[in-house]
Amino acid sequence: MTTIDQHNPFLLAMLCTVVDSIERELLLKKQNRRLHILNQVVIETTRNGIIITDRDGNITEFNKFAEILTGAKKQDVINKPIPNAKTNDFIKEVLQTGKEYEDMEFMLRPKMGQDERVCLFDAFPIRDENMQIMGAFAQFRDITERYHTQKQINYLAYHDDLTGLPNRRFFTGHIGELLRQGVNENRIFAVMFLDLDSFKKINDTLGHNNGDVLLKMVAERLKACCHASDQLVSRMGGDEFTILLEEIKDQTEAIQVAEEIIRAFEKPFAVDGYELYITASIGIAFYPQDGRDVEMLMKNADIALYQMKDDGKNNYNIFKSIPSGGGIERLTLENSIRKALQLEEFVLYYQPQIDSKTGEIIGTEALVRWNHPTLGLIPPAKFIPIAEETGLIVPLGKWVLKTACLQHQKWKEKGFTPMRVSVNLSSRQFSKHDLVETIKEILLETHIDPSYLELEITESMTMNVEVAIEILGKLKELGILICIDDFGTGYSNLSYLKQFAIDRLKIDQSFVRDIMTDSNDADIVATVIAMAHKLGIDVIAEGVETKDQLNFLRSQNCHEVQGFYYYPPIPAEQIEQLLMQTTTIKTNLQG
Repeated sequence: MTTIDQHNPFLLAMLCTVVDSIERELLLKKQNRRLHILNQVVIETTRNGIIITDRDGNITEFNKFAEILTGAKKQDVINKPIPNAKTNDFIKEVLQTGKEYEDMEFMLRPKMGQDERVCLFDAFPIRDENMQIMGAFAQFRDITERYHTQKQINYLAYHDDLTGLPNRRFFTGHIGELLRQGVNENRIFAVMFLDLDSFKKINDTLGHNNGDVLLKMVAERLKACCHASDQLVSRMGGDEFTILLEEIKDQTEAIQVAEEIIRAFEKPFAVDGYELYITASIGIAFYPQDGRDVEMLMKNADIALYQMKDDGKNNYNIFKSIPSGGGIERLTLENSIRKALQLEEFVLYYQPQIDSKTGEIIGTEALVRWNHPTLGLIPPAKFIPIAEETGLIVPLGKWVLKTACLQHQKWKEKGFTPMRVSVNLSSRQFSKHDLVETIKEILLETHIDPSYLELEITESMTMNVEVAIEILGKLKELGILICIDDFGTGYSNLSYLKQFAIDRLKIDQSFVRDIMTDSNDADIVATVIAMAHKLGIDVIAEGVETKDQLNFLRSQNCHEVQGFYYYPPIPAEQIEQLLMQTTTIKTNLQG
């Protein structure tokens, strides 16, 4: 038996080195084993489907949730390529190019006969210490419930509950999108307004239920007349319908459709044992001669309709422009806006925002008014569109923002409890490259605490998602609150709300107005409130005018409201009086 000479230092050093090496290797194996166990726990307990592959694209990890989402079993796919062809293609690209995917939305069908799952897909390469690709990581997040909820909200928002036809929001939005995409100057399209003649008599005689049955039949008959893919039928409300004819060569094609509809109404409608003969009047306006924007086209088609009703009904009428002084008035307003800022003709009114539970004022929305020296008080609807078109909305918007911030500071200096002030941003302002710097300057000039300033933007401003995320991110860094105004009237995309760092949603008054009479609008409002709360976003409803509307909103946990039920927009001095009354009441209660 060989023994080690304990007095030989060289042999002792070698022995120590070997022992240390063995201990380190055992420790490393133990650590790796623990890390592997930890990784397995994380992979198997996450609610996301996780797939990990090697350099060749063969699966090395496939967790339980991946099995649920794909319908494949781990034992059947391990050491094999990903069974889903689309996912496999993405992974191949990741392995070959190093490309990364994030939040890509697509469908997964687990098994034949099972419903598709909507997932957000992430994938990126796994690299070794030399940054060489050694595999790929893929992750599926199941957003099926959120996807279908959003789809339901969009359907309810853009379709008529009774007939299933697209509604006013969809119709006007569709024309707006058509115009935004750019319509060839040599191309025309027609907007038709249709109204049933003497429909009120049928409602009064046979009851509203039979009236509703008749409206459904009318909708079906109109769809039969306008069945082409470029023809859109919608219901505006009541007995009024609209039709869009996109692809027409000349006016005669629209006239042919109108004549076909008139003939279709010659056949009676069978309702509850009655044969009802009912006629329709139609007004037609054409792009571009009768209008180059949605509002003008809709207005002129409506005018043509009521000219037809005055002329005897049961026929169609093409809009004929009537010379007026409107152009001169418009030019006068445009020139006056340029001077109005210098002459301090604009004033701000403030509409109180209310805590629906306590009735206390918790904020205000700043709204601009124009006190013209000769034309008197001009409503915003008359001068804001002109300011938008001419670009004058940018300096006007800057004035509104600065004035509102200064007024907030005045109230603070008078001893009133600081509260939020909301200011609307126009699309022109939002698209300006110096927007953030301009707001920084105003914050410095007015000394307002940014946490009391809320900027309201519309959904249409966020259509360019990447730009919107960047701008809103910079505004949030300043400490400003962000609110989506008129929520639900644009192309709502709930998946972007978190990315936009939104603080509040403002439910549009067009939904609030009919929540007690229109189940569609009531469902939309309730669903939006629930979804917003789930996302951690506050909600305020505008246009609250009745006690019943308020009670409904309270029942849905909408804690903030504004509208004429409480206060209309009022001058700053009247806001002060309200705040003084509130302060007096609190003082008396405390005393």
